[in-house]
Amino acid sequence: MKRLSVGAHKLICTDGYFSGIIYGHGFRDSYSMTLGARLNDPNKVDTIPPILTAIDSCGHYKITITDIVDDDENATGID
Repeated sequence: MKRLSVGAHKLICTDGYFSGIIYGHGFRDSYSMTLGARLNDPNKVDTIPPILTAIDSCGHYKITITDIVDDDENATGID
């Protein structure tokens, strides 16, 4: 394990794949995030527009965005 210095960093993979986990913690909080993880085929063209559902309650909006279509082969499956 290596600690990184504060600031922006650029990760480059010239051959194959890479993955990793970045994490941090403080006195009352913690976080983690995956790096380089694919959720779907990067060469597949997503032809399905997102479906937006908005509910307005006195100026407070709840918006849900989905693209799930079970019978479409181009569906990414991200909900």
